[in-house]
Amino acid sequence: MTSFFLTPTRKISSNVFGDLIDSICIYSYHFDKPMLIDLDGRPEGVFELVFQKESDIWQSSVIGDDWQLRDQAFIAGLHQSSYKLRIFPDTKIISVRFKPGGFKYFNPEKQDNFSNKRICISEIWGLKGKKLIERISNEEDENTKISIIINFLHENYNGERKSIIDNLVRVIIKNDGIVDLKKLADSCNLSVTHLRKVFREEIGLSPKKFSKIIKVNSILKKVVYAKEKRDLMNLAHSFHYYDQSHFIKDFKEIVGYKPTEYCDLVRKSGY
Repeated sequence: MTSFFLTPTRKISSNVFGDLIDSICIYSYHFDKPMLIDLDGRPEGVFELVFQKESDIWQSSVIGDDWQLRDQAFIAGLHQSSYKLRIFPDTKIISVRFKPGGFKYFNPEKQDNFSNKRICISEIWGLKGKKLIERISNEEDENTKISIIINFLHENYNGERKSIIDNLVRVIIKNDGIVDLKKLADSCNLSVTHLRKVFREEIGLSPKKFSKIIKVNSILKKVVYAKEKRDLMNLAHSFHYYDQSHFIKDFKEIVGYKPTEYCDLVRKSGY
């Protein structure tokens, strides 16, 4: 069994719906030898619209052995912990990555209905979703597939769902997840309780859980430069982690490895 970090082989910045879609990522894996491949993935605080070649792709949480076969096309809501994919060679995946809060403009449901779930698009958009799956399956050209997906999103776009929560998401991301919930609530004249409710419905997770995901992903950009344990703790302190066990717990929950383990893996793999 060979293991890798989940990394796109092609990433296209979105020129359409730039405020709502971060990018379209292509994941393509080809190996001369027939073998199963394990990929490590982590939550990044985004919804994804995923299409995959009809090869079997299995997904499991890192800590468990709960492998489940993924649908051919689905929406992946916000999830809170790391996961693994098990794929065969010549597998190709297309993922439309929505910016936090972006998917609500294409589907009216409460976004926390998607939390920690993968839902087939035929369950979300009915017959339109089924026809989209058929069109993508019958098309060979990668760029044409992307055009079909973007046109579908145009047809389902509702631009009237803007709210104050969109601004709060930008504040959380700008501050690397280091925010005070009470101050966030005060900034939009909401009680903390009401903020939690509205945030979950529009983003998919509570503001505290979403902020933790953003914080750990921000740490990941710097953690590989920590050469000694002291460097790791200084980095943790800069992100307001003053208890080592709390830092390690949050990091492992999101990434699947302890900070030192992750650094070692990254250095060995060359990522």
